[in-house]
Formats: sequence, structure tokens, C-alpha cells
Amino acid sequence: MAGRIESRGRGERSEIRDAGSDVRELREVRDAEEVQVETGEDEHAVERIERSDAQEPVERRVVDAIQELDAEEGRESDTRKRIAGALRELEEIEGGSVRDRVERAVAEVKEEVEKPDIPPEKDFEDAREVVERAKEVEEANVEAKEEESRVSESSPREAFEDSSEQRAEGEKRKGLERVPDEQVRETFSELESKEGEPRSWASEEIAEGLKRLAPEDAEVSRVYCADIREGLGLTPEEVESFTNEFQQAKEALEAEGEVRCGMVDEKVYIWRPDLDPTQLENAYGNLYYYFRDEEAFEKYIWDIACPLGIEGDDEKQNIEHLQKLASQMLTEPTSEYCVNPRLNRIRGDHVHFFNNLSGKTLSELEGEISKITKKGGRGGIRNPRFPEGEELEIALARLTAVAVSDCHLKANGTLEYAEGEISRIRIVERDLQVFGDIRMNPKLKERENFYEVFLPSPFGIVLLHLGIPSGDRTVQNPGLYPELREFSVKAQCGFIENLIPQDGTISRKNVQWTHSNALHAGDKTEIYGIEPKVGRKEINLIIEEGKREKHSWVLNYGKLEELRQSDSDNLRHIADSLWNIVYENPNRLVEDEIRIVRKLGVNYNAKPYTIRYHERSGRVSVAWTAEPESVLESIKLAMIAPSNDVIKRQIMRDLIANHPKYMRRALRQFEKNGIEVYQWWTS
Repeated sequence: MAGRIESRGRGERSEIRDAGSDVRELREVRDAEEVQVETGEDEHAVERIERSDAQEPVERRVVDAIQELDAEEGRESDTRKRIAGALRELEEIEGGSVRDRVERAVAEVKEEVEKPDIPPEKDFEDAREVVERAKEVEEANVEAKEEESRVSESSPREAFEDSSEQRAEGEKRKGLERVPDEQVRETFSELESKEGEPRSWASEEIAEGLKRLAPEDAEVSRVYCADIREGLGLTPEEVESFTNEFQQAKEALEAEGEVRCGMVDEKVYIWRPDLDPTQLENAYGNLYYYFRDEEAFEKYIWDIACPLGIEGDDEKQNIEHLQKLASQMLTEPTSEYCVNPRLNRIRGDHVHFFNNLSGKTLSELEGEISKITKKGGRGGIRNPRFPEGEELEIALARLTAVAVSDCHLKANGTLEYAEGEISRIRIVERDLQVFGDIRMNPKLKERENFYEVFLPSPFGIVLLHLGIPSGDRTVQNPGLYPELREFSVKAQCGFIENLIPQDGTISRKNVQWTHSNALHAGDKTEIYGIEPKVGRKEINLIIEEGKREKHSWVLNYGKLEELRQSDSDNLRHIADSLWNIVYENPNRLVEDEIRIVRKLGVNYNAKPYTIRYHERSGRVSVAWTAEPESVLESIKLAMIAPSNDVIKRQIMRDLIANHPKYMRRALRQFEKNGIEVYQWWTS
């Protein structure tokens, strides 16, 4: 290396420029050693890297020396000679560690350099290049252990400041946006009064101004802050007048649903929350996040306080300020227990608002949250994870399919899952791990011959939030929440995959599924307040013309078609009436599911199958079936959405294998429609 320096000339300016090249070469050697470690090419490379890591502080002193060269005023020639001498000694001495030699050379330079002359601008650029490259390597190689030691030795406030600065440098989601005073004045310029007169305010004008301060572009920010007193130059009396009208403007904006406002310490905050019900911030809004320990809780509060400019050593004051603001922003009643430092927990809607304030996402809280539960704190989801994007869509779609086919949902969020196969329960348990550590404890109901499992209550709360009703869904006849119909192809396939195990029927040529809805709620009529669709005449027709089963009579829909052709005018009239009632009350769940499969390029139709009168309850229900238009459509459904259980998946595999011609035709159709198909049946 010294030879290369000599060949470039012994001028002092050249030596400084070459210093940058020499440092880069040393770094390249280290990088090469790291590659050798990863590839296993050099078994001794690990030892050399460990030695170099132990000597990393020396490199930082090299950086300090060059920075001092850049900053100090003094003798130019003497400084350059010292640096050149250090580099020559670095290259000439053999043996020992490279960083040992650097340390000795730099120590000598730092002792003797006093008031160096300022080098010319060009040489400054070369020196700065060396410094900047040294900084980059140093930052990239900082050990986690050193960082932990530094944080532990500093005060909590200093540790939180450091973490906040690091996050701010690389955050993907922007937090609180402060509106410049000039923009505040321009926005409310129409509210200016005549000279010498106090300004008056109209709530409608304030509401319009607040909306302009917070643009709808959520990519910029979701929370904005405007200093009304400074921005508008208000007197105390005018601030009071503005505050009074602000309350009416706030109520008007919140009634519209898109904007929420609050005012603390003469500063107005405007929040445009993401109200998508499928986002976990909203779905978990009434649940409680438990932080893993006091330190994690305090750090979170500190990170929220920083963008508000209220960060202080008194955590209690910070919490009080945040609660005062949150109480104005949130629609649900709040109390001091919503942010509870004693239990290290925060209510979900507060977490949603606080995250928007700081720019955090739920995924950044993974590992910081020990559990999510209802208010009582029992059960819940342990070590929760927070999927986003398509991963979240798939998880919600699978959960929804299990709920609408296999579960009973109560108003308090209790979700009871009934399943006959233990293997299927384990598959559902596996799928739910995307939300956290889920452990199911199935109990066998011997008389009914199925297993009963209670899923963690947050899942029930999420489903209620999405619009899946509690109670008797046969009576209520709900459809799917509209957002699910807009999910990705993978998510919609996941929904069908989890629907088939319970409600699907698979034969040699057919894949179909069935749901029922009530035409008469029977003994639950008053509970649900639903008017009966059928009367005594239609019920008698089911009894007289249907087939007797245990505690019920069943009228096949083919039989009803025959009755519509009866020679008896009275019988034909009642049969027509029942037929029309059935078609006027289709099963909404089947209809929505058919919309999903048709969107996937698979053609199914809804068809009534049987009408049943339940003797004990007085209920009349009709079973609707989703039927394929042809064998090809059954093959296509089996290919794109295989049943998520062992037995029916194997039947689907056989179905596809027995129809290779249809399989190839289906692949061509999917390719034409731009739908990618994983050929699971070949593995």
C-alpha cells in the first residue's frame, strides 16, 4: 500500500487524497472477509472480523483526527506531514493488527498537531470524503451490545430521545403535521374583521377552514396541528370567541364522519382517521393493548408525546395531556383508565389515534404488546401479531368463513366453534397463528359427536365489528360485509377454502355448498322482530305434501314445482304463493359467495333445495344451494380453492385427476383471465 502511495507522488495534498483510498481498501478487505464467512470460504475470517470489531473504537478516533484537521486552524504543512507519516508507518510496520497500528499513529498525530493551517478547498473535499466514508462504515458496524449499554447508562428521557430520532430518520408513515402560521392566516383570511373591531366567528366558516387545513391526502399525514393564537394573531378575548364557535364546528364535522377535531392549549388538532372496518386499528378499537412491561409502556407514551411538543420528565402530565386530546377525538366515552400506567395498558381506539400522531404502525408494536383482551383482561390473544395488506385480507377471509359456517357468535364476542374432525380444528388453529399465539382446547361432546372450542374473544369482537351479526343467523339472513367482496384473489380463494369443509358437498362430478334462511322465525319471532313471510296455508302445504322426518316435515323443491302444475286450483295457488315467497327471500350469504366465485372466473348459480317446517320451534326455513353450471366449473373451483381439510381436499384431488381434459381447459381459462393457479393436486 505504501508503494502505491509513493508511486502517486510525495506531495502533501496527494497523500491526503490517498488517505481516503487507503481507508476504502481497508474496508474492502473487511467486506471480503465477511463474504468469506457467509460462504464458508475462509474458516479464519471469523477470527479476523472479531478482532477488527473489538478494535472499532480506534477507527472512530481516526475519524476524530481527520475531523479535527478539517475544523482547526493552524499549520497546513505540518498537519499534512504528520498524516503522511502516520500512513507510511501504517504500511511499513509488519505484524500485529491493522487497527493497532492505526491507533499508535493517530495517537502520535493527535498529541503533536496544534493549530494546523486550513487546507485548500479541494483538499478539504478529499478529507471530508474520508470522514464520510468512515462514518458510514462505523454506523453500519455498530454492535447491538454497545447500543444497549449506552441506553442503559443514559436516562430514560435520553434513551427515548435517541429512539425517536432514529425512527424519524427512516419512518415510512408520517405522524403529526404542523400547519405553518402563514397557511393558517391564508386559510382563515375570509374571517378577517374590520380594523379596530374584534373578530367574530361563524361555526360554519370555521368548519370549512379546518377541513382545508387537513387535506384528504392520507399519504402526507392523518393528523394536523394549527396554532390558532399565533397563526391568526388573536387576543385572549378573540381566542375565547373562537373556542366557543369551534365546539359547534367540531360537532358538525364529526357528524359528517370524515374529520375529528380537538383543541388543547390554543392549538387545534384535526384528524382524518382511516375508517376501513377491516383495518385492525378499527377492529380492535374497544379492546385493550397490554404492553409487555413498564419500560415498553413508557417508551410508547414518550414517542407519542414528542411530536406534540409536550415531552417532559413527568409521565403523568404527558398522559393527562394525551387523554385530554383523545377525549375530544374519539367517539366512544373515555376515562382515565383508557390509558392506564398501573396496568401498562391502553384502549384500542386510543392506540389508533396515538399511532397516527406519531407515525407508528401496529406492526411496529409487535413484541411490545403481551396480549390484547377485552376490558376484564382475561384470555385474549397472547403475543399478538398485526398482519397488514393482503396477509390481513387472507386472515380475515379465512376467519369469516369459519365463523359463518361453523360458529355461533354471541353479543359479548364469545365465539363457539363446533367441528367433528380434530384434524380440521388443528388446521384452523394453524391459520389463526397469523394473529398471535393461539391455542385451542377442544372438548368432545359425545352425545352430539362433535368437538366444541371457544376461540379467543377478540376474534368475536372483530367479526361483530365487520358486520357479522351475533345470534341466530338463519333467522337474520345476513350477507357478507362488502369489503370482503373487494379483497384480493388469494383472500377470496381462502374464504372459499374454509367454507367448503363444513357446508360443502363434493361428489364425483360436483362441488356445491348450502346455507339456510328462515321464512318464519317461529318461537324467535318476537326476539328478532321479523315478520313471518309464510302463513298457515303454506305451512299446511309443507306438512301435507312434504316428507316426514324427525321433528320436521321437508318439501323438496322439485316436488313444489310439480304442485304448481296441479289440477287443483287451490293447491296450485298455494304452491305458487310459496314459490314466490322463496324467491323473494333468497339466501344473502349464498348470493354473496356466488358473487365471489364468479369474480374468480367460476360460474355458479343459487338454487333453492328444500323447504322445512320445524314442528317444535314453528320455524320454516329454506335451504339454498350454490350449484355449478357444469362439471368444468366444479373442476375450476376445486383447482383454485381446494377445501382446507384433509378428507375433502383428497376428494377434490381425485375429481381433478379423473377429468384431465377439463383440468387443461380450466388452466387455459384462468391464464386468459390473468389468474395464477398453484397446481396443488400434482404435489
